[in-house]
Amino acid sequence: MNQNQATKVMNGLQHNLDLKKMLERMENFFVLALDKICTKQSELFSAKMKTMEDSYINHIKENDNKLAKVLESVSKIQSAKSDSTNACDQKIFNKLNTLEHENSDLKMSLQQVKHTTELDKFQLQSKLDQQTSQSELQKVNHNKSQKQLEFEIMKFNKLETTIHEKDDKLKTLVSSCNELKSKLEEKDDELYSLKQHACRDDGAAQFQDVPSRNRRSAQNNTDKPHVILIGTSNTERIDVSKLSSKFTMEKRIAYTLPDTE
Repeated sequence: MNQNQATKVMNGLQHNLDLKKMLERMENFFVLALDKICTKQSELFSAKMKTMEDSYINHIKENDNKLAKVLESVSKIQSAKSDSTNACDQKIFNKLNTLEHENSDLKMSLQQVKHTTELDKFQLQSKLDQQTSQSELQKVNHNKSQKQLEFEIMKFNKLETTIHEKDDKLKTLVSSCNELKSKLEEKDDELYSLKQHACRDDGAAQFQDVPSRNRRSAQNNTDKPHVILIGTSNTERIDVSKLSSKFTMEKRIAYTLPDTE
């Protein structure tokens, strides 16, 4: 596992975590702002409706008071001047009709305002429900993305653990290989020294074939451990010929854990 690759992966994870926190802050801010707007609009509609109802009720009360005063005046006029009742009755009748029409118009206007206010309130509630549904959908998508991110992190941790285990095994094999190579060289030197002494003791007529250093070096090369380097596209630029001469190396490209087996 290259240190640069691990650093890039950790930076990517940190970026995803920062993005997750930013999305949570944006979602909380959006829900709070939407709730404030809807509450404010509902209060404005309620206040508007209450004001208009109070205004029309006051108009109706004023007309009722006027009607009561007119009736009182009629009663007084009838008791004081019974001879001129016909003319006064006609005027009073006309005025009563006018007041009744005004009251009827005011009641109809008040009813229309109530219907309009109820319609606006229904539309506002529908809009609020729609925005709430969209917010819930965004929350579901956010939770889904969070679970996917956690799953990817778990896969990465598992792969990282496997790579560390293989790296430890590789280090153990290299260490064992170096130790065996050192012991082999020591034994080879001892054997070479013993053969030289034997040749001097037996005389010039008894020559024996002693392996040269080059032959021993070639034999050592054949006994070198074979290492397989597994990675993604980041291993393509690695030149295995420039690595350690204590082992032979083979590169393999793998993007998933089963490909490494």
